[in-house]
Amino acid sequence: MSGKRGVQSDTPFSVRVRKLYSRHADEFTPSMTAVVKLQTPGGLQDVRVISLRGAHLLGMLARTDATKIQGGGWR
Repeated sequence: MSGKRGVQSDTPFSVRVRKLYSRHADEFTPSMTAVVKLQTPGGLQDVRVISLRGAHLLGMLARTDATKIQGGGWR
């Protein structure tokens, strides 16, 4: 991701969200995200689900230059 607003990326959305979550996984509480088993056409797969609060945090992290949210106010 280039970090510039309004610049379209060729990277698929799901890959960008996965990378963003991976970089900031320590910012999420267990109530914000979980891995569940989901039946898909390709068989049973582990899928990460994110709560509304977790989705809001992802949105904030995607738009901030700060490495971490200061003060731990999200927990």
